[in-house]
Amino acid sequence: AAVMLAAATVAMRGARWPSGAVARRCFLLGAFGYAPQSLFFFLGVERIDIGLATVIFYTYPAMVVAVAWWAHKSRPTPVMIVCLLVATAGAALSAGGTGSGSGSGVAFMVCAALWYTGYIFMVTEATSSGSMYAAVTWIMVGAATSLGTAAVLTGSSVPADARGWSAALAAAVVSTAAAVG
Repeated sequence: AAVMLAAATVAMRGARWPSGAVARRCFLLGAFGYAPQSLFFFLGVERIDIGLATVIFYTYPAMVVAVAWWAHKSRPTPVMIVCLLVATAGAALSAGGTGSGSGSGVAFMVCAALWYTGYIFMVTEATSSGSMYAAVTWIMVGAATSLGTAAVLTGSSVPADARGWSAALAAAVVSTAAAVG
């Protein structure tokens, strides 16, 4: 959230931030959309092999297309179908061999994929007007607030050494802020 706030401030250079209602909606999407998906994902990864987790989670693009087809009568184009096939093949290739895992790990990964599918639909509606950068920043602030509160309430620990902090910062900056931004 801090990286996104700094980047958005620089990138927007005086542009208007979203109104209070849009900012609140985006904050809530982060707190109750993005944050739970992330939590499900990491709970799943703790319980099953990362290859299996990858294969399960990356079913979400197909879910998004299927829900759009059902909800909006938006039939997938040939390009979308090719993209889905390539994404599915990429997930399978990057996963390598899928290992074993617990039923709860599989369930968490399925929940992460389903939750992310719903989040994508809600965020598309909420951010259709205005600055996408500002909207995503509010989403990250909401997610950080939600996950930070959960960490404090559950007594979660922070990384114990430089290697742990490096991994956490890389995940925050590269895998989250840069990717989402």
